Amino acid sequence: MIDPALELAALRAYAAYAHRIDDGDIRAWAELFTEDGVMRVRGNDLVGHDGLYTAMATARKDGVRSLGRHLIMNVEVHRADETGADAEADFLHVMAGSGGAYIEMMGRADKG
Repeated sequence: MIDPALELAALRAYAAYAHRIDDGDIRAWAELFTEDGVMRVRGNDLVGHDGLYTAMATARKDGVRSLGRHLIMNVEVHRADETGADAEADFLHVMAGSGGAYIEMMGRADKG
């Protein structure tokens, strides 16, 4: 049985991820990961707070708001206890362009 309070904390982490990265708060976004956390983006592994921050700040120019939004859905928490949580979710990254909105990236995040 998953503790409902811990499940809610896992769900809130996904929301914090989207809000922080979309609002350009890249340092706070990177700190959502564990110190040895790994994020694979387009075949590249971003590792740890500093690695995540540096890669994303370089790509996004830290502090600049995105022209896109991360939409995170279909979140399924498999485990949530005092040691952490395992979850997966589908995501879309929707960007604004001259011809209207378009999906820039989509995928599944796991081991949240």
